[in-house]
Amino acid sequence: MPRAKSNAKPKRQSTKKKQSVRQSAGGIHLDSDDLRQDMRDAGGGNYFTWPDSGKVKLRLLPYERNGRAKLFYKAVQHWQPTPEIRGSVSCGGHDCKLCQLRASLDKANQDLIDHLRPRIQYLFNVVDKADKEERIQIFRGPKTVYDRFVAVILDEEEFPDACSLENGVDFLVQKSGTGLNTTYGVTPSPKRSAVSPQGSLTNFEEQEANRGSVDLKVIAEQVAEAYDVTVPF
Repeated sequence: MPRAKSNAKPKRQSTKKKQSVRQSAGGIHLDSDDLRQDMRDAGGGNYFTWPDSGKVKLRLLPYERNGRAKLFYKAVQHWQPTPEIRGSVSCGGHDCKLCQLRASLDKANQDLIDHLRPRIQYLFNVVDKADKEERIQIFRGPKTVYDRFVAVILDEEEFPDACSLENGVDFLVQKSGTGLNTTYGVTPSPKRSAVSPQGSLTNFEEQEANRGSVDLKVIAEQVAEAYDVTVPF
């Protein structure tokens, strides 16, 4: 049985390094647009990042998988399961050790139960119409955004050939709030437009396969150590 801990939190890490970085930064202002460009230049940074306004106009781009066009990829992930892991790891499905650890916890560890909950995101290849270079980026959205995208594209009577490069439909997407209070609005633009995507479309299934093998058992054991709970296996 797991040891009951109230409001489990990971063991506190030293903040000395972070403080020294802040002190050495002085009064330098980091421009968000420059940071986004640096992320793209560094490679692997083709993920879409929201502008400060929270408003974007996107064109969806299907990709090819096994000889057929696909619009999206449904990703089930655990976000930053340990403080050392940046980003996410894919859920292992029925045999996922992180899910098994989560299921073994009692209500005294509710914070950790919430933290380990597998999250679903829908991935799309897009062009941000504000990007003059029209680079292909990966957009991650919740089910509410996915539902609206798909509803419009399937409405072939009102929005025929919505993904056409020559005369397709742009989506006006607005993001408001933060965290669990984040909401999204999605509206198809009444004016069609052309787009000339630059770069390569991401085949999300191949990308997932190329991420390499991740030992979820080891990660689950690291989580248990960080939060002082017992693994059920």
